[in-house]
Amino acid sequence: SGKALLQTQVFRVSRGNALISFLDTDEVFYDRESPEGMRKVIFSVITSGTQLPRKLANILKSFFNATLIHVPPNPEPYIAQLSDEIMRQQAVLRTTTLTIKRSLRKLAAPPPDE
Repeated sequence: SGKALLQTQVFRVSRGNALISFLDTDEVFYDRESPEGMRKVIFSVITSGTQLPRKLANILKSFFNATLIHVPPNPEPYIAQLSDEIMRQQAVLRTTTLTIKRSLRKLAAPPPDE
């Protein structure tokens, strides 16, 4: 499976000096590339140093097309920023949904009598 391959590659590149964990989710994710939802693997890799994280990042981006998010030692400001972005995206989604519903109602309405 994809998880096993990813785990093997992280182990090989890090020579056992990285910990990888996976988050199982049934959530469907949407991205800009495809309007269809897709299941994605959510994982985290914990390591130290400067060279190993770079090597792992290159492998993960190149071979697994992974989107990497660096979490700083104090993630609180980052979490607040992400929370704000999530709220903004939810507002955009609500507005878009309402606009689509209004447009569909207009299309479904019977034509005015002439």
